[in-house]
Amino acid sequence: MSSNENTLGSGITFPRDMFFEKKIASATAGSLEAIRWLTTSEAAQYLRVSISSIKTMIYRGQVRVHKLGRRNRFLREELERLITLPLTK
Repeated sequence: MSSNENTLGSGITFPRDMFFEKKIASATAGSLEAIRWLTTSEAAQYLRVSISSIKTMIYRGQVRVHKLGRRNRFLREELERLITLPLTK
């Protein structure tokens, strides 16, 4: 197995998502400002909530998610709008 592959528990290998890994590596530590597309865990970190809270927000339609294959990605600009919008009941 090369360093560009991950292995699942069943022994199936798949290529790493090098685009997102390079973007994350190039961003400064603790700062997600330079990244436009965020993963679920990065979106949770950006909003300072748990991953399960992000999943609940997706289910309720509070956060827009973009599917890239089986992966969820979030636009940082959309998360910023979520933060700046006034709360409504």
